[in-house]
Amino acid sequence: MKIKTIKKIVDRKLIGTNSEIYGECDITLFGGGNGRTKKTILLEQVVEQGDTVEFVGYTINDGLRTVINIEDVDTLEGMPWNKFAQAYGLVKK
Repeated sequence: MKIKTIKKIVDRKLIGTNSEIYGECDITLFGGGNGRTKKTILLEQVVEQGDTVEFVGYTINDGLRTVINIEDVDTLEGMPWNKFAQAYGLVKK
């Protein structure tokens, strides 16, 4: 349900360039390894490839280019994704 709802939000263009998206993304650690953490990005573009949707943007604190997958999104514009969808009438309470 989460993926379908967020796709509706993207299709209706309720979020666009410079929208805030918070979720889990991959990072590079100081020792050269990789890890995952939660970050807030300012959206630059939405990449849709078949069933996969990725949000590409820059992190607010350090300005690094970051990708958040649609399954890993927690909030849109500072609101939980389900509350955001309820505000626009995309899902029922």
